[in-house]
Amino acid sequence: MNLSARQLESILNKETPGFFLAQFEGGKPGRFTFLFDPQAHVSVNNFRINGGETVLIFAYDSSIYYNYVWMAFYAQADYAKGIAPYSDAFYLVDSPLNTLTLDLLEPQKILGLHAKLYLVSRFDGLRVLPMSIGEGLGNYDDARRKKQMHVLGARLADGTPLSFFQEPWESGFTIAFPGQIPKESLDTRARSMGIS
Repeated sequence: MNLSARQLESILNKETPGFFLAQFEGGKPGRFTFLFDPQAHVSVNNFRINGGETVLIFAYDSSIYYNYVWMAFYAQADYAKGIAPYSDAFYLVDSPLNTLTLDLLEPQKILGLHAKLYLVSRFDGLRVLPMSIGEGLGNYDDARRKKQMHVLGARLADGTPLSFFQEPWESGFTIAFPGQIPKESLDTRARSMGIS
């Protein structure tokens, strides 16, 4: 996970509450990490835990080249209510239409992909959007670094370039918008694009 990008997302999107991460070391358990992510972005994007769990305790296991989750559970308020929202309740955008163009001219050398995503913000003030690609690639044999799809550029439909962040080891990337994206209903956007 890219903690700097997750922190930027939390601050610029004005998440309430924000996320918390702490690492502990020493004693019999060794080094482990405690994560509280009320929006469940890290648990979904990095651990494929998508039942609404917002708290994770995990540790890196060098024998399997992966962070092993010791515990995953809901926030105390969810237990008190007796119900917890699934992680899709915290999605930042809906995507009613996507188009992909593949470049297979040099199949032994490179695979080019041009993706056009039509996104609709689910809340007012969206500034940062994390995206997941290649999350199935692991650390063994440096697979994520060698085989991950790398983003070369991102821009809005009007050509405005977007800032993006992608570390070679990360299982995704993060886009930063130049201003706040307002909430728009999926139905309104679909009608304006002629989607039925």
